Amino acid sequence: METKSEHVIVLGSLDKPDKIEQLDKLLKETQDNCDRDIVVDLSDVTINSMVITKLLELRKAVRRAGRELILCGVDTQVKSVFTITGLDGVFRIVKDRSSAVRELEEIRQGLGAEAI
Repeated sequence: METKSEHVIVLGSLDKPDKIEQLDKLLKETQDNCDRDIVVDLSDVTINSMVITKLLELRKAVRRAGRELILCGVDTQVKSVFTITGLDGVFRIVKDRSSAVRELEEIRQGLGAEAI
């Protein structure tokens, strides 16, 4: 995991063998205390039901804390899975990390400084 700012955590590409462990660690941290927005990079990821379940749990924890979760790096195959399952309407999906960080900044500016 890398921190892009004091308010944004970027979970790097999940193409590593420990991707579920990365998601589990982030989920636990988020459930304990979610004080940041989160960007998850899905570049080169093979989506399976376990990854989808973890992403849904992460979204729930993040939203409960009044924070944002944005997915980026979603390739055509993964986007198709999200579309077929209706998850494209559940998750905020953008092209890349820089777009995600920019969108988070715009969201936070719209909410006012007290939300950050």
